[in-house]
Amino acid sequence: ASKSVEVDLATLSKDNLSTSLVPEDIYSQPQAGIPVALQATGNGNCLYNSASLILCGNEQRSHYLRVLVAEELYFNAEFYANHEIFKVTEGHSGIPESVLFPVALSKDGDRILTAGGSQADAVKAEAIEKLELSASSYGSCLGFETTYSFFVSQCPVSIPHFVAQCSKTPAWYVPNHFVPVTWLPPQAPEQVPVSTTSREANRSGSKQGSILSFFKSSPGAPELKGIDNSTDQSRSKTAEKPTAKRAELDEGKQPPPKSAVKRQFLPHWKEEFPWVVFHENLNNMTCEICCSVPESAGKSDFLTGSCTFKKETLQKHGVSGPHLRARDGLLAKQKPLKEAPIAQSLQKGKKAVEEQNRNEMAVKINTAYFIAKEELPFSKFGPILSLQKKNGLNINLTYANDNSCATLVSLVSSVITDQLASAVNDGNKYLSIMIDGATDSSGIENETVHCRFVKDGQPVNRLVGHKPVAHGHAQGLLETVNGAFSDVGISQWKEKLVGMGSDGASVNIGKKGGVTALLRREVPHVIDFHCLPHRLELALLEMQKSCKLVSTIYDVLQLSWKTYHFSPKSMRELQSIGTELGVNVLKPTQVRGTRWLPHISRALKVLVTPGKDGSGQYSIVVYHMDHLSTTSKNADIKGRAKFVAEKMRSVEFAAFCHFLADMFAIIAKLSLKMQRNDLILPVAVSSIRETVANVESLKTFNVANGHLQRFLNMVEESKVADEVEFQGHTLHGSLDGTLKRGSVRTSSFQSSKEEAIELCLTGLTERFGNLLSCEAETSQPSSYGVTEVINDLLVFNVDAWPNNVKDLVAFGNDKIERLTDWFRMLIEKAGCNVALIPEEWLSLKVQVNSGFRDKDYESLWQTMLTKMPYKQDYQNVLHLVKILLVLPISAAQCERAVSAQNRIKSNLRVKLGSSTLEDLIRVSAEGPPVSEYDPMPTVDKWFTRNREAGERQRRPKFQRLSKLK
Repeated sequence: ASKSVEVDLATLSKDNLSTSLVPEDIYSQPQAGIPVALQATGNGNCLYNSASLILCGNEQRSHYLRVLVAEELYFNAEFYANHEIFKVTEGHSGIPESVLFPVALSKDGDRILTAGGSQADAVKAEAIEKLELSASSYGSCLGFETTYSFFVSQCPVSIPHFVAQCSKTPAWYVPNHFVPVTWLPPQAPEQVPVSTTSREANRSGSKQGSILSFFKSSPGAPELKGIDNSTDQSRSKTAEKPTAKRAELDEGKQPPPKSAVKRQFLPHWKEEFPWVVFHENLNNMTCEICCSVPESAGKSDFLTGSCTFKKETLQKHGVSGPHLRARDGLLAKQKPLKEAPIAQSLQKGKKAVEEQNRNEMAVKINTAYFIAKEELPFSKFGPILSLQKKNGLNINLTYANDNSCATLVSLVSSVITDQLASAVNDGNKYLSIMIDGATDSSGIENETVHCRFVKDGQPVNRLVGHKPVAHGHAQGLLETVNGAFSDVGISQWKEKLVGMGSDGASVNIGKKGGVTALLRREVPHVIDFHCLPHRLELALLEMQKSCKLVSTIYDVLQLSWKTYHFSPKSMRELQSIGTELGVNVLKPTQVRGTRWLPHISRALKVLVTPGKDGSGQYSIVVYHMDHLSTTSKNADIKGRAKFVAEKMRSVEFAAFCHFLADMFAIIAKLSLKMQRNDLILPVAVSSIRETVANVESLKTFNVANGHLQRFLNMVEESKVADEVEFQGHTLHGSLDGTLKRGSVRTSSFQSSKEEAIELCLTGLTERFGNLLSCEAETSQPSSYGVTEVINDLLVFNVDAWPNNVKDLVAFGNDKIERLTDWFRMLIEKAGCNVALIPEEWLSLKVQVNSGFRDKDYESLWQTMLTKMPYKQDYQNVLHLVKILLVLPISAAQCERAVSAQNRIKSNLRVKLGSSTLEDLIRVSAEGPPVSEYDPMPTVDKWFTRNREAGERQRRPKFQRLSKLK
């Protein structure tokens, strides 16, 4: 077709039926003339026949147009796969784009999409189909519109938005017939065969006619709007048959005037047309449906009031397009689209597909959670899914690679952080932070940040972030903490801050330039707290350095560990000896380089515990060290073995090992209790007092049935000529010391024991003295600071309350007053009525003393904070209780995060990113067991896309065509 070809559309054959069905929006352009539909051959190629008629005046170019449309669709498949019409339709109808696109395809495109191909591949299949079949889909219409626009500036072909279903293809959206529409000017009436219905519609200004009105109209000559028909009227008059009435008129007699018929509204019309409303005062009638949805009713007289009281008028309005659109709009408001039959079928199929997709994603998220919880590499994700598929689980392998695993783990972590942000921002007025630093295997310095708050009446610790540090000074650490809270959506954490817990590093708790000092500039009431488990380790460090026997035992245990850790041969030989003697040999553990006392306690317990027949690991180590001291060719190993064997054959050494096993068992119990996340200050103080008392009792009493007591009993039974038999070995020396020259006796076992006890008590007193010396005092302290605040918070230690009611009334009143003044700004911001605290404090003491003495601290304060009427009656004084519960007295959770970092980011995973490492630590340290994990919140978040951020729709079954082939 050439642009120079001029086609006279007025000479082409007209289609009267199609003209009567011309849409309303075309009639709204009177300046263009009168729309008339032309005849196009309905051989399945009608769309291209119509375009060929417009361009060339005949249908000979239709096949060339089909090829052009196929090329347009094929080479621009990506454009049509994401066409704007689908988004617009989704916005109007509410049907998702993922449902609209498949139903707009023919069978070839639908087959490709069902097989897992992309939307662009489906469009290409549509293009190939255009060269073989005559059927058209909605996608073909879009391609045709673009191709046609190259030839004409404005496309005159009306593409309907919805037509009846065709039986040639199984697609839902297939037009039946296309015809071209043109406009003929009014001055050419003889060329315009317009139906009676269309003429009346144009003259009255109403909307398009219906098929029913087309067939009901009389087959008279067509009449055009705006055309003078006087010639036709005079011609018809002369052709009329003469009658008597006509003769009277010809003689000049006037006919008698007709009586005017006054029409009125008939009430029984409402039975047939229930939507009609008659307004008696205005003498007109309106349509209730159209008035309810005026935006869809157009310009009908039934909106403003119709005075044409005819049944035919009501019938025409009832079948008119605007009325039907208004009806559908009203039904859509009253009855949602999802309840329509077609929509119900679509929704049912969509729901089944979505449910299957959600179940498959739940499996994959569970697997990713297992990978993170067990600290496995991401590369195991795909093989585990393949194994599950092999075992019969019906899942596809989309999103089954290591990158997808990292993405899913990140989503799991984000769900946990969302829960944390919700808990802190919505329901908590107080929190504390705990920080600790460590360097990972790649040399990056990271800061672990935890927060502590009250949840359901109990304190909980949660990971806020594990962030790389830009600068290692105090300001740099504080900026890292700020960034960690901002990343999880907790921006106002300083307004709720009570205290900060950390180890004893000066960069953390330095009085002038530490992180706490910087925080105190913004939060004056903040309390810095040195971690209790770390204090305990430091308390025993002096005993390890000053007591000679303790230092010797540490050296022997460390050398034994070094021997068997770095020499598999030595470990095999040790196990062989144990097998022959019937002893279950355990690998010696390291005692240096670790700060946790339970490790040392376990190492001593393994060493000194005898077996069933009296032999134990102590005797096995001595045997093997004797063997190494004589057979090893390595001088270092030989000297080490000789030193260890010599020391272990000393009776004083053996006795002191048993003593340390008893004493460290007492201290290890305290250390384990201090590492609990639910530990609160009164419980910690009570445990410290109990430990001090137990250690001090070791001066005069041995632990009943303890290691030392059993060893001393054995010594008394087997002592012969100053020689002691222990686990098959003869121990030399004496517990009373060794007599040297000048009648000087070395220190005895008892003196070494008392020295160790004194050093232990001194260390405990120095590190926990401020907590141990906080007896009930009535005097006002000379200065009031952090130490005094902590001591005053121990007023909530119920065990220290007097039993006498008179003493109880006055107990702790001054401490409560000082605490109220210290935290006044914080608790008033949280909604506390400070004036009511003294009154509620008195009632709380009486209530607890009379009815809750049998409860422990955990259940007591949980009851008061969560149960009625206590949480209401004591709501103001309980603000101080919440502050007590959130005190960061133990930073052991930070140590656990550091340990998780060292396990996860090993030398084999040094390229693991900081954000991914944080996600893995959060899941590993805080996630529930795999059997209790609920993946559905993560599934919901995975399928939710952020349109504003440009996130595309999830495709859980997407596979590339190369994989399909």
